[in-house]
Formats: sequence, C-alpha cells, structure tokens
Amino acid sequence: VSVEAREMRARLASANAAERDRTWALKLGAGGLMDIEFLAQTGALYCGQRTRQPVPHTLAALAEQEWISEEEASTLSDAFALYSILQQIERVALETPIDPDTAGDELRAVLATAAGCDDFDALETALIGARQHAAQICDRLLPVTD
Repeated sequence: VSVEAREMRARLASANAAERDRTWALKLGAGGLMDIEFLAQTGALYCGQRTRQPVPHTLAALAEQEWISEEEASTLSDAFALYSILQQIERVALETPIDPDTAGDELRAVLATAAGCDDFDALETALIGARQHAAQICDRLLPVTD
C-alpha cells in the first residue's frame, strides 16, 4: 500500500485523536466507520476496482482479490453494520453522540435490540470487540506509524 495512503490515515487519526479511544465514537474512533471506509476505498484503488460500491461489497471484492482475507472482510463488514445501525439510531433519537453514561434505560434497550444483543452490557462488549478487531486489521494494512 502506498506511503500516501498510510500518511493520509495518520493525518486523519491525528486530526481525530480525541475520539480515537472513545468506545462510542462510531465514526471517528479507531476501527470505526471512517477507518473501515478509508481502508475499503484504499483497497479498491490499490486493486483497480473502478466502480463505487457499498463498503460491504467492496470488502468482499477485496477478499476475492486476496487483498484481505475472507475473515477480515467478514469482521470489517460486521463491524461496519453494527456501527451503521447504532449511528442511525443516534441520528434519529439524539442531538448528540451516544453517551452510555447518560443514556436512559429505553434508549439502551433500543440500541441493544437493534444490534441483536440481549442487553446493553452485551452490546457494549460487542462494540468494544468489533472496534478492537477492526482497528487491528486497519493498522496491519494501513499502519498509522511505520
């Protein structure tokens, strides 16, 4: 992968440093929506894909071209889907990003149900795992530092 792509991801990470470690920073957190989208776009360019497709389709195509493994494509697609579901609720129900410390019981239940989790604690555990795994894949392919 090009030095330029790694440098761009490093700049994005630096610009969003305050959000990188926040579990509920769905877009800007490490391994979040922005990281996965950037990885998919970079991979598409690297592999010569000419059409713009939804991120999950791009990830599947990158796995077919062996730029990432099928397991990595699945992990990133699952994380992307989880973040997208949560972000949709966030946009409709809240004026600010999700804050687990101030979220009421009803919102917690809606978020957990939408994500297919038994309860909010299970959702938070799933979110932490998704972020960690997605960040590891992004860091391997597009390291922020050399």
